Amino acid sequence: MTPPTLLDSPRWRGMRVGLFGGTFNPPHAGHVHASEIAMKYLSLDAVWWLVTPGNPLKPKSNLPDLETRMDQCRELVTHPRILVTDIEKDLGTIRTFDTIKALQTRFSGTEFIWFSGTDIAYEFHRWYKWRQLQTLLPFAFVGRPNKSGQVRQNAFLQTKSLHHTYPLHGIRPELKKGQIYWIFAEPLLDVSSTQLRNIIPPSFAKSGKKG
Repeated sequence: MTPPTLLDSPRWRGMRVGLFGGTFNPPHAGHVHASEIAMKYLSLDAVWWLVTPGNPLKPKSNLPDLETRMDQCRELVTHPRILVTDIEKDLGTIRTFDTIKALQTRFSGTEFIWFSGTDIAYEFHRWYKWRQLQTLLPFAFVGRPNKSGQVRQNAFLQTKSLHHTYPLHGIRPELKKGQIYWIFAEPLLDVSSTQLRNIIPPSFAKSGKKG
């Protein structure tokens, strides 16, 4: 597979795609691991890494430029169905709400689900239009070891209209708006971009090694 463009939406019609957004500063083995777990438990045809031009919730002063981060992601990813893309640059979006709305318009025949680590679930209330965002598409969260005790303290579990599912491997779950999928059944990698920026030289990021 090749990364998506704004002109090839027919190629993705009828496919189930996981959206994995972030700064990827730097990308690491944990990102790949989470993507593979999402593909396995959600029966995804592909995962798009949406490498953002800039996260509104994070400082940009020390953020490497987009092309540098794209190159780092491409060097790391070898799975043929994990696709590194800067499509947000082409869409002109940096907020997840705007990105999803634009993708759903451009790729109207594609079934999307947004996934991330559970650390995102308990900062989700800080996101732009987070209540409306919950209604646009389903979400999935892959368990993270460093904050697993806080999983119940998040905006998704406080929104009564949402439905929560714990998918099993081998079952193709029906992806519905208003559905949240929690994936905790796999061994996890205790590595994050923050750790790598703070204590590990960039050359170690690809392997997930710790200093």
